[in-house]
Amino acid sequence: THAQANFSRPVTTNAYSLTPKLNLSSTDYALDNAADENRSIYSFGLDSKLFLEREASFFGTDLIQTLTPRLAYNFTPKKDQSALPSFDSADKNDSYEGLFSGQKFTGIDIINKANDFTFGLESDFMDEETGDTYLSLKSAQSFYGDAISPNGADRKYSDIALSADFDLNDFTFNNALQYDPETNK
Repeated sequence: THAQANFSRPVTTNAYSLTPKLNLSSTDYALDNAADENRSIYSFGLDSKLFLEREASFFGTDLIQTLTPRLAYNFTPKKDQSALPSFDSADKNDSYEGLFSGQKFTGIDIINKANDFTFGLESDFMDEETGDTYLSLKSAQSFYGDAISPNGADRKYSDIALSADFDLNDFTFNNALQYDPETNK
């Protein structure tokens, strides 16, 4: 059984957004061939955004360009989970939103320790009259306070996650890239 409670309270103005969040979870394993195990753990996070915008023109269309620097902090204490089974957990890839989630694994079987900062930058190009977004660009990278990346390597930072979404009439084109600054790939 797994129970989880998430609490968050966004504070938003026209200039910024600040969202503290608290996650409490408890998992109990009733196993046939091994001793029953359990785990209770909490996580804390803080996600902040600063909203900047300017008027722009592109091919004769009046646009609003937004620029949103983003900073998040995630903390989860170290908890010995070596006796717990792992039925559904795997490394998450370093996608833009995945880096801001504070979780390095999918599923509920492994909850990683964290003391991480994630820095990101978002930019949207929107039609001034309709509000339609034509182009959305995002980039982010996490820095691990515990100097351990999800795959166990002694590395103080994640790959850089990049994404681009382009809307043209009824079609959306999107692309996501993951760049490893250590290997340049």
